[in-house]
Formats: sequence, C-alpha cells, structure tokens
Amino acid sequence: MTVLQAKSVHCVSVLQAKSQFKRRSTANNVEIIVPVPVDADSPKFKTTAGSCKYSPETNSVVWTIKSFPGGKDFLMRAHFGLPSVLADDTEGRPPIHVRFEIPYFTVSGIQVCLDYCNALLVSK
Repeated sequence: MTVLQAKSVHCVSVLQAKSQFKRRSTANNVEIIVPVPVDADSPKFKTTAGSCKYSPETNSVVWTIKSFPGGKDFLMRAHFGLPSVLADDTEGRPPIHVRFEIPYFTVSGIQVCLDYCNALLVSK
C-alpha cells in the first residue's frame, strides 16, 4: 500500500500547436481547450502567439489565437499550483479540443468557384 502525503507541488505544461496545412492558408479564431487537474490553482501563462485564460468551471485552459498561418508553430507554457497530490492518473485524462476555421477550405479538397455569366437577351 502506498500512502502519498499532502504537500504543495506545481505542474508545468508545455503545449506546441503546429499547423499542417499549406502556407498560403490561414486558420482563423483558433481555440485550443486543454484540460487541467481539478485542484489546480494560481495559473500563469506564457505564449508565443494569442492569449490564455483559465476556466475553473470547466477545469481547462482556453488558448485563443486569432490568426494561425499555415506551416507555423506556436508554444504555450502553463504553470499551476497543485495543493495536493492524489495519484498520477495517466489513463483517465480528457482529450484536448481544437476549434478553428479556414476560409475557402474543405476537407475533401474540392474548391468551389463562382463564375459570373453575362447573359445577352435578344428580343424578336
């Protein structure tokens, strides 16, 4: 039986976001939602792009990047205090969610173009 004593520790997480689409495309309104431990407190963030906000209601960090060019990568470093250590639960971690939009881009690669036609009306 292992008994863990309660003590104050901290958690440092580094997240790298890399765009794997063409350089001529740009993702807009990128939102990366990273889950954190339930008892995390005193958050501190550093990012190479965008801003971070701690959301204690959802136990997550929301990293927002307004414009994310193709072929680029950005880093976010989060530092949290953890008042207690219960166990290292590596299998039950929730997933990271990513939301973004790329204008004029479809998953299938089909590009839709609108051609204008000038119609000539002839009356008899």
